[in-house]
Amino acid sequence: MRKKRTVELFRINWTATNPEQGDVSFEYFLENYADGYSIEEAGKNIYLKIQRTRDNYIAGSISTTKKYGIPPKNNASSHVSSGLDMDEDEGLGYSNVFLYDITYRVLYYEFNLNGCWIKRFFEFLNSCNDSLEDSFDIDIQERVVLRQNAYERLRSCSSFTKIHLKVAFPNQMIFQNRAENDSMENVIRSAAQHETDTLEMILNVDSRRLGATLNPGRIGNDIRWFTNQLRGPNAAHYTKIEVTGVSTDEESNVQRRDPIDLANDKFKRHFEIDEPRILTDLQIREKTSGIIDVYNRCLPEVRLIFR
Repeated sequence: MRKKRTVELFRINWTATNPEQGDVSFEYFLENYADGYSIEEAGKNIYLKIQRTRDNYIAGSISTTKKYGIPPKNNASSHVSSGLDMDEDEGLGYSNVFLYDITYRVLYYEFNLNGCWIKRFFEFLNSCNDSLEDSFDIDIQERVVLRQNAYERLRSCSSFTKIHLKVAFPNQMIFQNRAENDSMENVIRSAAQHETDTLEMILNVDSRRLGATLNPGRIGNDIRWFTNQLRGPNAAHYTKIEVTGVSTDEESNVQRRDPIDLANDKFKRHFEIDEPRILTDLQIREKTSGIIDVYNRCLPEVRLIFR
């Protein structure tokens, strides 16, 4: 059976320095420090392995072993369940593959619901750094890469007049202890507490008010917060994050309103692999080839976005 795997793109801003070695690049840290590192927490083992290095990219994998809370096998005919026979160090295995484009500082990351989420990936790298005898002073920021057309439209907007948000099943979302954007998250938390199936929110200024816009000091923070949400465990709950901007047509000098959906304009691509009924390995070799193919297909458009 052919299985489609989703790859999402993130732009990486990274600095890492210490008195002994000075500055090191993201790719250097991955290859020389993170390669072979593993961590045990919350009943899982997470392990990073570099699979392939080239002049313009480095590809690797994250293996996740779930060692506790393992579900039983179930007979669909007799409806009888029984536990899986496993040694103490064994568990259910999942994998994510990734590729870092050194030239354009873009991380290609395979989405796997049961594996290591992108946000957890960066927490893993911070944990790796903390384990070093001479750790680095690290600052890492990542943002979702949008499709080329969405970037051009956002850049052309001089102001914004509307935010239209739709969230599915907010009561199933995972909330952090500390919110980066209290106002937005409090609305979503309230919807979750009411056990709503859908949250829809519109912030809008009346088009009849000449020159009226959303607070320019606030909208930039809101857009950054929304893009951060699209890389975390709640990403699938955001079915619409539409911001309407005002831009001016260069030829006619006429202003127009342009709705841009951040949730559905994410730069995503797919590859396919054969997936048998019962897997005997984590298919890292096949998935590494798949993500390299995605990288080669995306490279022309990535060049245009970050030219």
